[in-house]
Amino acid sequence: MESSLADVSPSEAPPTVWQKSLLNNLSHKRSVLALCQYYQRHSAIDEVAFMALMDELIAAYQEEVADLSHLLRLYDVPPSEAEMQRHLVRDGRARRTTQTRLEMLLGLVKANAHWYRRELGRQPPPDIAALWTSLLAAEQSRVEHISILMDPESALT
Repeated sequence: MESSLADVSPSEAPPTVWQKSLLNNLSHKRSVLALCQYYQRHSAIDEVAFMALMDELIAAYQEEVADLSHLLRLYDVPPSEAEMQRHLVRDGRARRTTQTRLEMLLGLVKANAHWYRRELGRQPPPDIAALWTSLLAAEQSRVEHISILMDPESALT
């Protein structure tokens, strides 16, 4: 007896393109969140601006993880399926100075912004498009913030 896709329960059905996109993004956000938490625990307390940035990023990424998790549940996908991107965390932990950590974070947020633009070009469903639009704006703001922190002189011009 052959089974059709109609006979498969939602939890057994292969994930859709949009479910995969949400899972990939949640996986990435969790990884960047873990990296920011690591940087917060392993940075000099006198790095006031950097520590303030970590506080902001941690709070923002926690909220974004919650939003992504909620949307995944609406799409019948358990957020627990989004695994940590260990290579990203490992690469980030290898950064020892504040400057190299900022460079890592800047590269990540720029890549995230590019990813959201690309995903929006694929015409996602309205609920996902709204989330991607919001997250794109947040990442663009982070690019600006981190760039200024890396080169305070550029903020004066």
